[in-house]
This record gives sequence, structure tokens and C-alpha cells, in this order.
Amino acid sequence: MKKVKFKENETYLPVTMEQWADLVNEFLTKFNEVAAPKFLVAGAMEELLMQAIYHLDHDKGIILKDKLFEGCINRLSCHLTYNSVKATQEAAKQAASESGAEAAPTLVPLDDEPA
Repeated sequence: MKKVKFKENETYLPVTMEQWADLVNEFLTKFNEVAAPKFLVAGAMEELLMQAIYHLDHDKGIILKDKLFEGCINRLSCHLTYNSVKATQEAAKQAASESGAEAAPTLVPLDDEPA
């Protein structure tokens, strides 16, 4: 069997629990440096990493770690923006119901001409 020579950024996708744990810990350390002073716990990082691997083009089983890390950041950003918009919409509906006004639609159409 021919041995694969990896570039510094390349690795195989994890195939054992030990490899999975090592990858989660490596990415968790990296992510917590980016997000400081906030931080993620290992369970949340595992979920992000699983989603990123699933969405990654990995025909050969060899991945670039920086692309995988970018995928994790992207997945977290998607969750964050979705939850933020949802919370904003819920607050607007709550404020409208308390004031007795009709709730504004969640999507407001743009005018044909700028004001």
C-alpha cells in the first residue's frame, strides 16, 4: 500500500473515536481562541464539526483542516444569525401585542422607489 504524504494542512477524515476526539479538541482549542472571551463546550463543537464534515466535499476522505474549520465557523454563524433574527421577530411580535397594535409582517416588501 502506498503511503500518503500529507501537506501540513491535510488529514484524513476521522475513522476512530480517538481520531474524532483529537479533531474535536484541536478545533475546540482553535475556535475558543477566535471566540474569546466566549467559548464553546465540546458537545457543541462536535455538532458543528459533524455538520461541517457532512457538508464538505470529501470524495477521497482527505480534507484540508482550514476548510473544515471554515465550515465550522460558517455553521455556527448560520445558527447564530437564525436564532438572532428569530428572537428579534419574537420581541417585535410581543411588543406589538402588548401595545395592542397589529404585528408587522416578518418580511417587509421594499418600495419601488427609494424614499
